Amino acid sequence: MVKGYLQPLKSQQRGSVLFATLTATVYLNPEDVKSIFSNVDVILKVHIGLLNSFEVLLDEWPVIERIGGIFLKKVSELKVYGDYVKNFQNALDTLNRVQGENAKFSQFLDERVNRNV
Repeated sequence: MVKGYLQPLKSQQRGSVLFATLTATVYLNPEDVKSIFSNVDVILKVHIGLLNSFEVLLDEWPVIERIGGIFLKKVSELKVYGDYVKNFQNALDTLNRVQGENAKFSQFLDERVNRNV
C-alpha cells in the first residue's frame, strides 16, 4: 500500500521519465510543470521521512502512543503543505490553461486518466 502511494509522488521528481516527458517541448515548459506540481518533491521527502519513522515504530508494535510523537517531531517539516495549498488554485488555473492551449498535453492527460496512471 505504501509503495502504491509513493510511486506517483516519486514519478514527479526531477529526472524521472514522467517529468522529462512533461517538460519536453511538445507538452509543457518547465515553468508550467513547476506551477502545476509546486513543491511536490519536497513533500515526497517529508513523506519518506515519516514512512521511515513509522517503519521503525512498527518494529516495536503495538506501541501506538508513540505515533503522535512522530508527528510532533516532524511538525516543522509538515509546514511544506502550506506552500502546496497556497499554490493549489494557481496549479488548477495553469493546468486548465495548458490543457486548452496544448492538444498534445490534453491527449497525454486523457491517456493517463484512462490508464489510471
